[in-house]
Order: sequence, then structure tokens, then C-alpha cells
Amino acid sequence: MKEKRSETFASEVELKYQVYNALFLTLPFSDVSNTGAQLSLFTLRCQEELKKGKYPKEIVESFFPLKSAEALFQIMQFVERQVVLFDALEDASFNELNDLNGLGTLAGFDWEKLPNQPLEDYKVRVVLTAHPTQFYPDTILFITRSLVEAVKKNDLGRIRQILLQLGKTRFRNTRKPTPLDEAQSYIWYLENVFYPVLPSLESELKNLKNKTSPSFEIGFWPGGDRDGNPYVTAETTLAVASLLKRSILSCYQQSLEKLMRLLTFAGVHEKLHSIQVRLNSNSYLSAQELESDLAATRLLLITEHGGLFLAELDDLLAAIRTFGFHFASLDLRQDSRVIEEAILELKDNSQTISPLSADLRDCLQAVSQIQAENGIAALQRFIVSNTRNANDILGVFQLAQSLSPEQSIKLDFVPLFETITDLERSTEVMQTLYLDPHYKKHLAERLQEQTIMVGFSDGTKDGGYITANWAIYKAKTRLSEQAKAHGITLIFFDGRGGPPSRGGGNTHLFYSSLGKSISLKEIHLTIQGQTISSTYGSPSSASYNLEQLYTAGLEARSQGKDLSHRETEILDLLSQKALSSYLALKDHPLFLSYLELVTPLRFYNKLTIASRPNKRGTDKELAFSDLRAIPFVGAWTQMKQNIPGFYGLGSALAELKEAGLWSELKSMYAECRFFRALIGNAMQSLLKANFGLTAYLSVDPVFASFWHLLASEAELSEKLLREISGEESLMASNPVGAKSIAMRENIVLPLLVIQHYALQELRVNGANLSPERRDTLEKLVLKSLAASVNASRNSV
Repeated sequence: MKEKRSETFASEVELKYQVYNALFLTLPFSDVSNTGAQLSLFTLRCQEELKKGKYPKEIVESFFPLKSAEALFQIMQFVERQVVLFDALEDASFNELNDLNGLGTLAGFDWEKLPNQPLEDYKVRVVLTAHPTQFYPDTILFITRSLVEAVKKNDLGRIRQILLQLGKTRFRNTRKPTPLDEAQSYIWYLENVFYPVLPSLESELKNLKNKTSPSFEIGFWPGGDRDGNPYVTAETTLAVASLLKRSILSCYQQSLEKLMRLLTFAGVHEKLHSIQVRLNSNSYLSAQELESDLAATRLLLITEHGGLFLAELDDLLAAIRTFGFHFASLDLRQDSRVIEEAILELKDNSQTISPLSADLRDCLQAVSQIQAENGIAALQRFIVSNTRNANDILGVFQLAQSLSPEQSIKLDFVPLFETITDLERSTEVMQTLYLDPHYKKHLAERLQEQTIMVGFSDGTKDGGYITANWAIYKAKTRLSEQAKAHGITLIFFDGRGGPPSRGGGNTHLFYSSLGKSISLKEIHLTIQGQTISSTYGSPSSASYNLEQLYTAGLEARSQGKDLSHRETEILDLLSQKALSSYLALKDHPLFLSYLELVTPLRFYNKLTIASRPNKRGTDKELAFSDLRAIPFVGAWTQMKQNIPGFYGLGSALAELKEAGLWSELKSMYAECRFFRALIGNAMQSLLKANFGLTAYLSVDPVFASFWHLLASEAELSEKLLREISGEESLMASNPVGAKSIAMRENIVLPLLVIQHYALQELRVNGANLSPERRDTLEKLVLKSLAASVNASRNSV
């Protein structure tokens, strides 16, 4: 199977990339042929010279002796478009590279594994977030989708036309999007991907297992997530809720129109027309009322017309049961420190309160309005970021109670444990909540269900890759045991990003690796940015990945294997050693200055990709605790060092090997899914690293020793990961994934060489640069950021 997939990748992606990439050279743009030829030669020069130990400054200045900024920008523009082409080719070949009826799909899953496993209470919720990790503007995303369809048909004329359009289209937003813009952008996925896919999956599950309750849900953060985003207000939340309702009603109207063209039978057509009139006039008070009318029509269709086109009517009914009048469930989110200050202000009954305090009050008051208009499912959670103690939850819970004292609150209050310390004391926090009489009564009214969110991103930033993942696993185990003792049903909500350092990587393997001791009533996880477009960007890929996610949880529920006492001991020891190594790095006197002065971290705020700032605080001085995980990880990604995705692992493995535990570690890699998932994702991070790109720092008068510290850990980690896996190269067991990474890294290599040339010039010669030259170099860095992140994609 691996060989077949490799052959398919070679023919459908590699070969076609070479062919279609050549079409760029035929486009009627000035200097396009010259730029294309230059790019090929420059790419080869970068590969050869970096291997010889040359630095980006030498490479760029020797190839472009006149320091022509225009030539550099043209090279980067060409690379941007090559990345889009490669994305489209991989997306177009998705069905050929994946077995759509194979292992992990609904059709290929061994349902005999589930004796007496209740499915009615099990579901998967994917939550679309507005985190700024997608650098493509909507126009480029639309072009990519058109290109995918043209590639599937191998329509060279159409492909050339789209490439021509691509060449004339701006790759950067002219302004930062508003939260409403972000919501509108993500609604495209709701309308064009999830709307057709989810009802189809529900129907398949009904046929396979007679499952009638919803199996899939969509969550939505744009317009509700105000954690550090000064532009999200209660007014925004109400506007997004309204937008979501209008969008789903429009989808129903379109589906109903298609249905009426089929169901032209006496009695049935008239009933559908009556439903259409009510739907168009927005006179249905609830989705249940609409569903009831369609159910009556369904009965008439069966009794009077032999059930002709019944499946098409059932598809619409399935959509209504899945999406209601809300389409996707909004979550409210705010940082605990903001909430604490706001509550103190509101308690004082001051005439003047801050905008953040007013927003907390107003967004809680908006909940009942949104639920009344869109249904209870439209907004049911308030997530408290950076939960440190029980008062962080009780404070906002009591405030919500005071705003609606005469009725029970139809809102779940969700602690988000992120740092290693907060994860360790999470059971203490929950114990206080479970014993609080008012909160206990609230849980009884919420069917004894409690959602707890854990964040991989800030955990990794805080304690490193291994310790963050292990701390979350242990916290989930303890919290599950505690909830069971209190008669509480626990739902874990995983805040996962795209790269492994933020909880990404192979999501399906992660969930199937969870032991039976971890509560898995439902799977809730965030998806964001390029992970949305790469994993859920088309009906085929969305269906496949949702099925894999669904069955991974079922497999863990039915056959999940808890870690043995010895495996736990070894992982504890591995985590301790890795944490010690990572904390030593974080405490290094050059750590923050390296981030600020050497990496492109400071440029992220200048990007027009999202409305969120880089950090939570407003102080000008960089405080590590305020730094958001996305720019933190992004800075290391741009450096091609990927520190948050592996650092400390090599040193920890070396210490355990020295202690005589190597054979046990190798056995764990072979037998323990959780450990294998950890190692596999670290391999991905290292495969995307390229320390040769930043070798110029190895002789830097300030940062040389720090760079050598990073490089030696990467070298050690790679050596030991290959040894523990028994593979000659990283990700050798996934040749298609490894090849995809290699091609993507090769495409963006010239762009990254230019980026580091500009970064080095700005840092070393900054004081002597003219304002015009400084501006040009900064624009080169900004131009390079987007294509580099987009090329990484993090979809393997």
C-alpha cells in the first residue's frame, strides 16, 4: 500500500508539479520567463551553497550583485504562486492518495469491535477558530479551489487561465480583517463543505448503526473569542450569530428549491410550497417547527407516493437536525485576569466602567437573546482562558447568575488549563467547583456534564513539547477519575493548533492512543488557519478526516489501552529530563533577546492576516507570559528551528539511554501508541528544520553559543529518534508525508534565504541603513512570512 501511494504521489503530484509549474513561464507577464529561470538557478545555488556552509547574505549578494530589491520581490512572488500550485495538486489527488473506504473510515471500520458500546451519546465537535495561522486572503483560497477542480480534469487551458488569474491577484490583505470579516470567511466552509458533508455522514451512520442522535457538530470562535482581541464586542457576537442564522436559512432555502423540482406530486408539492413561504418570510420560530412540517410531508410522501425521492427529503431533515437555526455553536472566551478585573469594577456599581468590563456584562446578557433567536445550541459555553483557581470560574458564573436571577443559566462554564502548573492543580480547582453548592446545583441543571478545555499551545510554550503532552495526558486521567467519583460526565475540549508543537500532527493517532481511563464521551477540538483549508477544505477531505476522527475515538473507547505502571514511570522520567532541558533553554540569558532581535517575531504584528495582537499585555517590553503561542511557534518555524516541537527530547532520551533504559524505550515505541504518536510528531518537527539556513549565527559575536545549543539538541534528537524507531531517516514509515515535506521545503528555500539575508542586514547593519533601505528589507521579511507558513501546512 505504501509503495502504491508513493507511486501515485510521484505521478499525480511530483510529475504534474513539474509540468504545471512550467506553465508559469508561458504567462504574459513582464520578466516572468527571466524570473522563472532565475528562480530555478537560485534554488540550486541555495541548496549547494548552504551545504558548503555559505550564509544567506553571501548567497544573495553573489547571485544578485546589484542588490536589486525588485528581483528579490519577483522571486518571492513566484514562490508564493508555486506553493499555491503545490497545495492544489495535493488537494486534487486526495482521493487517489487516501483509501476513502479503508481503515478508519465509516465503511472500513470494524464495527464488531464495539460490543454493547452505546453510540447515541457519542459525537465529534470540530471548532473553527479565528487564530491567525492562515495567510491566504479569501481571493487566493477561491482561486486554489478553482485550480483543484481544473487539475482533477487535467484541463491545461483552464489551469493556465487560473494561473494567469493567480499571477494578477494580490496575496496580502490591504487591511487587517475585522472579526466580522473573519466570521464571513469561515462561513464559506460551513456552507460549501460542512453543510453537504455532515448530513451525509449522519445518514451513513444511521444506515450502519441505526444512530439517530447527531454525531457531528461544528463550533465557532470568530465573533465570540474576545481573549486579548480588543475588537470583539457583544455587538460583534450578536452580529455573528445573526450572520450564522441567515446563512443556514439560505442553505435550507436552496435545498428546498432543489427538492421541490423533484417532489412535484399532488399534496406534497403544495406542502413544500407552504414551507418555502414560511421559510422565506422567516416565520418559523424554531428549527424543530420546520423539522415537524417536513416530517409531516415525509409521511405523506411515503403513504401516497411510495416514498419516491425519500432519500433527498431525508437529507434535508438530517441537515436541519444537525445545524438547527444556529449552523455552528458560538463559544464565548475571555482571559481570567480580564474577568477578575471586570467583576471588581462591576461590583463597585461605578458610573464609568472600562470597555472590557462592559463587554463582559453585555456578552453575558446577549446569551439569552441569541438562544431565543437561534436555539439553545447557538451559544452554550463560556471558556475562561488561563484558569488558575476555582474563583476564575465561580466569578463569571455568579455574574451570569446575577444578570438573570429568575431563570437557570443555559450556559456551560469551561475552565481552560494551559500552563504546566495549571494542569497540575486542575483537580484541585475542579474539586472546589464540584463541592460548591451553587455550582453543584448548576451542574445538576446541566445534566451533570462538565466540559474542561486543555491547551497544547501554551503548555508547550511553558514546559516544552514532551512535558506539555505528558502533563495533559496525566491531567486528563486524574480529572476523569475525579469526575467519575462525583457522578459527573466529563467532556474534554482540546485546544489544538496546526504544527505538532501546538498539539497538531496526526490527530487521529493521538485520539486512538488514549487509554480507557480518560473520559471520551465526546471529542471536541479546535481547528484553525491552514489546518482548516488543508484538512477540511473540500467535501472529500473533510468527510475522510471527520470519519477518521470519529472512529479513532470509538477505537479508544472500546479497545484503548491504559499505560502500564512501568510505562508511566518511564514517561515521568522522560518528561522530567526534557523539562529540565527546556527550562534551562528558556532561562538562558539570551532566550528573549534571541526571539526579539534574531527571529521575525516582531514582524507578526505588522501582518494584515487577523485582528488579534501578538501578546495579551499592553506593555511595550516583551514578557514571556504575555506572548501568544502562535507568534512564538511561528517565529521558530520561520527560523527553521522548530524548537517548541522537539527541544529537550534528545537530551532526555540520551539520559535514559545512559541509565540503561534504551531497550524499554524501543519496546514502548513498538507497543505504546501514545509514545509512538509523541515520537512521530517530533519527527515531523525535525524534518521541517534546517539549521544550515541559520548557520550564519554560529559565528555571531552575541548569539553563537545560543545557536550551537539549539543545533546540537536538534542533531542529538534526530539521531536518537532514528535509532529508537529503527528507521534510516525521519518519517521513513510515511514516505508520502516525508516526500511532501521535502518538496515543500525545497519550494520555499530560496524565499527563506532571502528572508534571512534581510533579517541579518537589519540586525547587523541597521544603524547604518537609510530609511528607504530599511523599509525595503522589512518588506522582504514580511513578504516571506506568509509563503513559508502556508508551505508548511502541517497536514501530514
